[in-house]
Amino acid sequence: SLEIIEEYKEWVENKKGFAVLGDVDSRSEEKVVQKTLHGSASYYCKINDLDISPEPNSSRGPADFKISRGRDKTVIEIKLTSNKDCLHGFEVQIEEYAKSEETDNKIFIVVDNGRSSSRIKEVEESYEKRLNASEKPATVIVIDAKPKESASIYKPSKAT
Repeated sequence: SLEIIEEYKEWVENKKGFAVLGDVDSRSEEKVVQKTLHGSASYYCKINDLDISPEPNSSRGPADFKISRGRDKTVIEIKLTSNKDCLHGFEVQIEEYAKSEETDNKIFIVVDNGRSSSRIKEVEESYEKRLNASEKPATVIVIDAKPKESASIYKPSKAT
């Protein structure tokens, strides 16, 4: 499952996937992330004998995705930094989805769309706190979906 997410992250950050996400109104943006991730993951799942289920609803509401092979299941939840429920998604939603799917395999994707980027720090601090309390928090993956300048005009910051 992580391999799928890393490929999607690469597409968004380095292959202009951010342009696709940036052209969508904010109310639809999370759905577009879900649909483009599902589209990019479908073939990988097919050739690796995995089942990908968008929005499976086993009891407490639907996670964004479940990827499984037999009893080996991973639940995936996606939140944009502009979503006021980003931290709640990490601390409550994904935990409840994992309980209903009877799995400890959880991936929480934070998509930084340039709005309320401070929510990334909130999620990372919560992750560290839970890890230090010997809990099993979801793996956090941050995807930078902010628009990027063309390489012809980009000037990297100089380290001093």
